[in-house]
Amino acid sequence: MKNMFKGYLAFLPELKSIELKKATICFDTSALLNIYRYPKNAADDFIKAIEYFKENIWLPYFVALEYQSNRVTVLQQQARVFDELLGKSRKFKDDVLGLFSDKQHHSIPYGDVANLVERFDEEFRSFIEGV
Repeated sequence: MKNMFKGYLAFLPELKSIELKKATICFDTSALLNIYRYPKNAADDFIKAIEYFKENIWLPYFVALEYQSNRVTVLQQQARVFDELLGKSRKFKDDVLGLFSDKQHHSIPYGDVANLVERFDEEFRSFIEGV
């Protein structure tokens, strides 16, 4: 059984040099599109692995066609997530400051709350835009 399903075994250095140099690697469309969904460091590692094994990769025409057909949609989905996060941040800011808009909560200094919420909003937006 080990010989039939080598891909399920832990990655061993000896497999890297012996088996993988003879293997043909074929990705499906979702594996390639997931590069846009991974965190940057994971996507970079995936791309490095593709570059390392480039001589062993076979990409069927239909996979390449599906990738090209769906790439923009996946990128738009990812952008929508960022837009939603920024919208939620703005709503949080508006909701919190709205509670204090009449400034009748004298036990909680409005200026301190406003500064704290404003700093959070700015830092959060900066973080999201930098991702």
